Amino acid sequence: MRKEVTMTAAWEKLASQGLFVLPLQAEIAELEKLAFNSAQLLQARRDTDTSPSENKVEAGNYKKGHLDWNGIRIAIENPKGFMRSGKDKGGKPWSIKLLHDYGYFKGTEGKDGDHVDVFIGPHIKSKRVFVINQMLDGRFDEHKVIIGCLTEAEAREVYLSGYEKGWKGLGSIRSMAIPDFKKWVLDRKATKKQAIDYGG
Repeated sequence: MRKEVTMTAAWEKLASQGLFVLPLQAEIAELEKLAFNSAQLLQARRDTDTSPSENKVEAGNYKKGHLDWNGIRIAIENPKGFMRSGKDKGGKPWSIKLLHDYGYFKGTEGKDGDHVDVFIGPHIKSKRVFVINQMLDGRFDEHKVIIGCLTEAEAREVYLSGYEKGWKGLGSIRSMAIPDFKKWVLDRKATKKQAIDYGG
């Protein structure tokens, strides 16, 4: 049986050769957690059916990859690199290649009655969550959550990258710490209205 080499063991070997300064145990735990989350995300992408039939898409019962994020399960609907498409108000078709993974938080319910949607940015260990109050024709439509971003500006970029040029749905943004976000996203009354003053 092939012996598994852990990240910690590899670092210790480099340190013994004077090629690497061994990090503190807390830093090791943080880095290994990040690597685990990244591996989960890569596997979730591979597990997602990227060419389901129209009937399966409509029913939402095609195969999706999953990962755990801070104790909440995320289902990946459209992995990074997927060609997302739709039609504008005038019926004109559009398509765009996703630069970030897109899915939803399982066990949640948004304003539209479906799960609360999420885009996953590049910094998966970020301690902040950005909740976008998406608008449609000047009225609150639903939430789009952005995780994996360090700043509000970055969250805006991740959100807008998932839509056609000229998209006007970006409303206000609420930044939350992860503990506050978890309370909010699991509160089905809170997720039915704009996220404005919830959490810290």
